[in-house]
Amino acid sequence: MLWNDVTSNWQDLRKEFQVKWSKLTETDLTAINGKRDELVRRLQTAYKTDKVKLEKEVDDFIKSLKAHV
Repeated sequence: MLWNDVTSNWQDLRKEFQVKWSKLTETDLTAINGKRDELVRRLQTAYKTDKVKLEKEVDDFIKSLKAHV
């Protein structure tokens, strides 16, 4: 899956992101609204993890979604 697909289908996919990263709140998910940079920023805040590591984790997760959508 490409990030454009995530953006286009954000309302359908947001629960999968919340399952993967349970510290994301409904407020976070609404603010993210399919924006990759906002997702990474909020993950950094919630998990206190390195940005580069999170970007890779997000990319890997997006690839895994291909089978689900």
